[in-house]
Amino acid sequence: MKVCVETDRLILRALDESSCDMVLSFLCKGKDIFEKYEMARPPLYYTPMYQKSILAQEYTATLNNRYVRYYVFLKDDPSVVIGTVSCGSIIGEPYCCGTMGYKFDKDYWHKGYAREALRAVIEEIFEEIKLHKLIAYVMEGNMPSIELLEAVGFSLEGLCEKNLKVNGVWETHRLYGLLNPYEEC
Repeated sequence: MKVCVETDRLILRALDESSCDMVLSFLCKGKDIFEKYEMARPPLYYTPMYQKSILAQEYTATLNNRYVRYYVFLKDDPSVVIGTVSCGSIIGEPYCCGTMGYKFDKDYWHKGYAREALRAVIEEIFEEIKLHKLIAYVMEGNMPSIELLEAVGFSLEGLCEKNLKVNGVWETHRLYGLLNPYEEC
């Protein structure tokens, strides 16, 4: 995978441990919103040591097409992380599938940045890794996320009853899928 992708308004970069401070700033600022939809984090998650380790692992995995996380920046201000888009759980034949994830700073919602970033990463994944399908899970009631996935072409495939523990409660998620439009049959 490329370590940097650009769109009209955005720069998406895979970051290594040298970017720990800006990543921690993004995570801490959005903690209250992000944690409403995510699994519980380990006690040291919001520490430089933990984030440096994660960033190093993610960067290596990106170079090897095993995992991808792009940090999103405005071209006008490439020093502040405004979001992330990732593709994890990448598995090869016979499935050729990956699971999308994303989160954005609330100050940048409803401006089209998430849609622009997702479209760029989806295209990059389908063209570079040649996956057959991408999936995404969205917690019931998270309408902004549901609308975002549908806007970039994902279709509802089903309901996953109580499949992720969020804040001590097993939450039901919608399962969305997107087939590779560049794939030859």
